[in-house]
Amino acid sequence: MLEKLKISEKILHKRSSSSCSTLPSPPPPYVASEPEVALRLDQLRLDDQVQEMKPSRDQCVAHLKLLKAFAGLRADVVHRDGVRRGGVFGITDIMATVAEKRSRQPRTRQAYLRDLEEKRWAVYVARATDRFEQWFFGPVKELVGGTTERLKMSDLDRDSSYDALHLASNPVVMTSDQLPPLDVLMVWHAYMLNPRDYLEDCMRYGMMRVWGMGMPWAAIDACIENVDFSYHPTEQAQHSFENSTNLSWDNLCDPLTKTLKCPACNSSSFTIPWTSCVFEKFQSSTNDDLVTLFATGYGYADANFRQTCSGCFVTIDPSRLRVTKFRRDLEDLLEKNYPMPGTVLNLVGTPTRASKRRPLERMATMFPNRLLLGGLGSQLLDQIRANKLDTSDPQVVKQQLDQKIVWPSISGVRSLLELEIWRKPLTVRKAKRSVFSTQLTREEKIAIRRMMSRYWENSSPFALDLSGAVIRQGVFVDKMNQIDWVHSPMLATTMNRLLIKYERFMQIMATHKNQHRMAVPTLDVDLAWHTHQHSPRQYYQYTVTKTGKFVDHNDKIAENKLSDGFEWTSKIYQKMYKEVYSQCTCPYCESVRESHRSPFPGTGTSTDAVQSRFYTSLPPQQPGSPKPDAPQSKIHISSHHAVSSPDVYLERLQSARRDKLKANYDRAFQRAVKHGHVDKLRSKNSIDLPACADDDGHYGHDGHDREDDWAPYAAASFLTVAYPVPPTSVSLLPGAPGNCVAGTCGGSVATGGCVGGCSAGAGSGGGMGVFADDGGGCGGGGCGGCGG
Repeated sequence: MLEKLKISEKILHKRSSSSCSTLPSPPPPYVASEPEVALRLDQLRLDDQVQEMKPSRDQCVAHLKLLKAFAGLRADVVHRDGVRRGGVFGITDIMATVAEKRSRQPRTRQAYLRDLEEKRWAVYVARATDRFEQWFFGPVKELVGGTTERLKMSDLDRDSSYDALHLASNPVVMTSDQLPPLDVLMVWHAYMLNPRDYLEDCMRYGMMRVWGMGMPWAAIDACIENVDFSYHPTEQAQHSFENSTNLSWDNLCDPLTKTLKCPACNSSSFTIPWTSCVFEKFQSSTNDDLVTLFATGYGYADANFRQTCSGCFVTIDPSRLRVTKFRRDLEDLLEKNYPMPGTVLNLVGTPTRASKRRPLERMATMFPNRLLLGGLGSQLLDQIRANKLDTSDPQVVKQQLDQKIVWPSISGVRSLLELEIWRKPLTVRKAKRSVFSTQLTREEKIAIRRMMSRYWENSSPFALDLSGAVIRQGVFVDKMNQIDWVHSPMLATTMNRLLIKYERFMQIMATHKNQHRMAVPTLDVDLAWHTHQHSPRQYYQYTVTKTGKFVDHNDKIAENKLSDGFEWTSKIYQKMYKEVYSQCTCPYCESVRESHRSPFPGTGTSTDAVQSRFYTSLPPQQPGSPKPDAPQSKIHISSHHAVSSPDVYLERLQSARRDKLKANYDRAFQRAVKHGHVDKLRSKNSIDLPACADDDGHYGHDGHDREDDWAPYAAASFLTVAYPVPPTSVSLLPGAPGNCVAGTCGGSVATGGCVGGCSAGAGSGGGMGVFADDGGGCGGGGCGGCGG
């Protein structure tokens, strides 16, 4: 007992020393000490595994510990209320009581509390992303020293001495004294899980030595407690972060406002709140529920962000910030020869490099740069008019605003680009280095789509919106937290098994790299895959060597594509390795396994034998239990990548797919009754019940995503108005905003990033292990980094 008290006192001391005086941390929950687990977690070997091509068992365990820390951080933020006057960000639990009294809907106070918790987390993540940006371009850039010059077009010429991968072979080293706060680390973690985007940005910003370093597992692991998995870096790390960024170590101690420089006049600065959805506003308003309050919020992290500059009277909103990003990148290209985003990697995801056979002026990936440098860029700047706003006379400003000549939206930029391509055939021929042809090739079309994808729903300097990436990865964090492998007495065995399965998964990609298919992982495979991606240089070498391409991992995939890919992966895995792929007995996985059987009697004996061995190995299911009790039943499809779509046509496809799955399950259930293993399946009567949904059906209180038995159709459901950009809802139809520049894509240009050829349809949401020789779609409706 005395030893437990000492552990608690140690944790309390560390927490109190790392938090600000105005926001004391609550006492930590008691966690039972497990000496055998703590001892094993203390013996991880991480320093000597940096050069390994494949992820190691200990790296996967260290990753699990970090995911536990992220889960604890979210729980601490969303449940924290009343710690200081006004609650966290001014969002207090009293608002739930007021909403319950006002609302005309039959909702409980608990439901409104979940809304408030989700909004707190949305604001927290937006602030964390902003803090990451300052840390990445501040202390991290200083680590690299004098080798952080921006990439120029001339660096990619064949006569240049620039070699991105050679720079990465001399990585920087990050110690425990240089680690950032946990919220910043969480953003960095999500960033690396978009490997092509991360590589592109590190190349463009001269950060290849940081890319080569990867996640500093040894330094991070040393700062995570083995009992409650709390994160406690050294005091030197805290001082270093605060002095180099002028930010507080604790996200919650930073100001509740953000200062922006007006992108229109470039002279005035203004301060805006992170959120206007606070108790005082709700109490004095006539809104009858929180959804209306969130939808009308005008703070920087709100759904309806807008602010008027006092100097030039221009209203600044997300659309203008995205156009500003495009304008600045275009100016950098014209004035400094910096390539546009989305143009430095080729179709297989490797760095573009000119050769004698294919000089720089003929490389398809460089086509957008040549097009803009050939005169089209200057014309676009003139029409955008962002740098021509005259602020000397308020009357002139008013006249310019009335004439609406100040900035189109990104959709407007797309239209301008399309129009200029059509109106300037000579410019197109010059960019193509062709005497006669003005017809764009497939590669040139994809290059334009990739460039434009960096601006849809994304005003950050990065290739994708990192806030959305963190929110989507939060679903996977919660799943790993619920499975709780880190406390399993079979931890080492589980890690070794999933690493073998991951290598098989990659072998499937390599073997079928020329097929139009998408490989989808189970949760155990996804843990190993995520761990591997946090060693970018090793992951790059491994996937390029094995498949000939840099395998991407995008986290926005249409639900029906995810399901089709999982069914195909499961079938190929069972055929190649004589084992079932998903060791889960939920109706969805049963339906997928049933689809592998031949419809003709007397055939498919190999499939029957494999599945028979699987069912024999399972313990019986307890009567009345809504889920299988076997531990391996949790090895389900990893569906945190799924996104929903409001498109009616796709909803009909998904409905038809559900009907097919239910029919498959009926056959599987009848077969189970016949062979006597029905007690190992979930009850047939429960197939339409959601497995873990709250009463409002959105990602809420305890971090559970709504995932019914026909997952991945039930993508994690979010209260979209709580976020500046909806994290899991996109338009996937051809021509929708974000899918392409009109005229530069066709129906066969599909899901973005991956290994082989893809025919999934235009704009289909980005790919996670997708076989796509185009490497390309924009990902539809706002996936800033899709397509890769």
